[in-house]
Amino acid sequence: MNSKLFLLFLLLACQICAASQTELGRKKVNICIDETEYPPLNYFIRLDGRKTSVNAGFDIELLRLVLSTQDWRVNLVAAPWPRCLLEVEQGRLDAAMASSANDERRATFLLSRPYFYLSPSVAFLPERFPQLKHEGLPQRLDSLGRVCGIRGFNYAYYEQPADLGIHRSNEILQFSDLLLKRRCEFFLINREVYSAILRLEGQESLADRLAILPMAGGIKVPFYMLVSRRSPHAQALLSEFNRGVDNLEQSGALARLWTRFTAGQGGKTNP
Repeated sequence: MNSKLFLLFLLLACQICAASQTELGRKKVNICIDETEYPPLNYFIRLDGRKTSVNAGFDIELLRLVLSTQDWRVNLVAAPWPRCLLEVEQGRLDAAMASSANDERRATFLLSRPYFYLSPSVAFLPERFPQLKHEGLPQRLDSLGRVCGIRGFNYAYYEQPADLGIHRSNEILQFSDLLLKRRCEFFLINREVYSAILRLEGQESLADRLAILPMAGGIKVPFYMLVSRRSPHAQALLSEFNRGVDNLEQSGALARLWTRFTAGQGGKTNP
């Protein structure tokens, strides 16, 4: 064999071997996001008003920033939120993004440090309930009409009675249609998500027809990454994620990233 050709072959073989060793040393983690879009956390980019197959959002970008080292290979899995929770609990997935906390979740999963906060609110048609802006919300929303929310979501932090009747749907992007068509009188939705959906869908003008009021005394609720207790990488993933978020927070980059996805920069393409 020609000596130059042999050296080229040897160099190529070494590169392949090094790449294989690097890949073998990486921790592969499967992380679940809600498949139905939940802006500003995750959604599909729109081009000329049409949905593409390209994911974007605060969660997507945050994972890229905090788990971008050679130690990790992240595989995003889009699934209905109840299935996300089940498969993380059973260890088939390593983690799920953007979850609120309750006693059951704290017992079932390992929780990261909080990495963003949302404002629990309720959307409705002011023409139906003009008095609410002045009188405030009743102790039971369902005393005034049908209350809607999303299947699998935790609404305990909205501080309504535990037995509040909530009619569950699968798609949060439909909240305005459900209100306008009178299929719901109220829709439980975080204010930041409400605003991001209207921007993403090019429905900013609907803000003139809808009203949104704070619930739970206007508090902001922390959200977490849920990590499976059965994941072989549970402690390493939790530690790396928390450390990465801490670093971004201390540098101010976390706040800038949140503002990027909640302040309407990029219009309809990028909430």
